[in-house]
Amino acid sequence: MILLKRVYHRVCREQGIAAGSYRAAQLRTSAVELLSEGKLDEVSLYERLRRVEYPRSLG
Repeated sequence: MILLKRVYHRVCREQGIAAGSYRAAQLRTSAVELLSEGKLDEVSLYERLRRVEYPRSLG
């Protein structure tokens, strides 16, 4: 879990994703999914999370 938090916070910081935002929630969901798929090494997790795409509009 420490690895997951470190990578999640790094991606949020680099992409300017605000804590508690929709994008932060989407990133968190993606991180957990990747972890459950066995993406345990830091480099792989980081590379995948920094490429997560978000819907342009919610409405």
